[in-house]
Amino acid sequence: MKPAEQTAEEKTPPKWKKTLKALLIAAALYVLLSALASQILFSALFGRAEPDPAPDLLPQDLSVTWKETEFLSGEANLFGILLYPEGEAKGAVILAPGMNSGAFAHLAEAQAFARAGYFAFTYDPTGTGRSGGESVKGLSQGKFDLLAAADFLRRVPETQDLSFILYGHSAGGYAAAAASDEIEGVSCVIAAAAFDDPVDLMLRTARGYVWILADLEYPFLLLQNRFVFGEGGNEKAHEELKESGVPVLIVRTREDERVPAEASLFRYADRVPGCAVLDAPREGHSLFWLSDDAAAYRRALPEKNAYSEEERMRASAIDEAYFSAILNFLGKN
Repeated sequence: MKPAEQTAEEKTPPKWKKTLKALLIAAALYVLLSALASQILFSALFGRAEPDPAPDLLPQDLSVTWKETEFLSGEANLFGILLYPEGEAKGAVILAPGMNSGAFAHLAEAQAFARAGYFAFTYDPTGTGRSGGESVKGLSQGKFDLLAAADFLRRVPETQDLSFILYGHSAGGYAAAAASDEIEGVSCVIAAAAFDDPVDLMLRTARGYVWILADLEYPFLLLQNRFVFGEGGNEKAHEELKESGVPVLIVRTREDERVPAEASLFRYADRVPGCAVLDAPREGHSLFWLSDDAAAYRRALPEKNAYSEEERMRASAIDEAYFSAILNFLGKN
């Protein structure tokens, strides 16, 4: 006996199956496109960085002894500069630059530390300026560059037995806090204009461009950051500071165009035992460590590819009250 032929209705899949299939296809496309968008975003935001010409001090302007160095961070060969203290060394300060910034941007601070009796070491981060690397990789890379810098100084005879002070600005401030529990011999941390969570800052920045779509993309930013940096790339700065137990000074900025208050490390200061806070002398994300005259002079200077020694010296004068507060904190720790 022949089986009965199926009717047209029997051959047609139920409506719910069609809907389910369409939803599964849409979900798969969403996941695929979101993952691709995260990769594109990282490539677009975190390529190589060449700091703009600025009237920063150059090594030849320094009045203290210094030497250029090189050290490895992962596979990248980084440029560094070590300044020697005047008198007996009190410790070694590692100055971690922010994103798209380099060693020369912090030579004025480094020289002030050297004059106060500290070795001072700063560098061009991965993918920046005189350092190697195809890209800066992301906001978390500063932590790994700082770990590499500390490891390098532990192999330099003059600094290997000294206590380390981690001083960072912006992404370097995050790095100083996030690396504080992974570096032996850290006496204290100074985090200026620092954010607390690199992926959270990316999310908040993205909201300014694509609104709620940024929140839909958040899980993929988190995964991409984990893919690039591994487990140590998604750490929250205040949690690492709490774990390390070292004294910390947070320099709080106002009207910060790069790190909004809700993303700043300062927001979590009350969760870090013994945390001290210093208000930046002026509004803004950068250059608040300079004197009022130096900051005003910089703003008045025309943009050009090179500056004279006189221009560099005047534009790099440190704010004495700010730096005295920093030294006072170091003297207590």
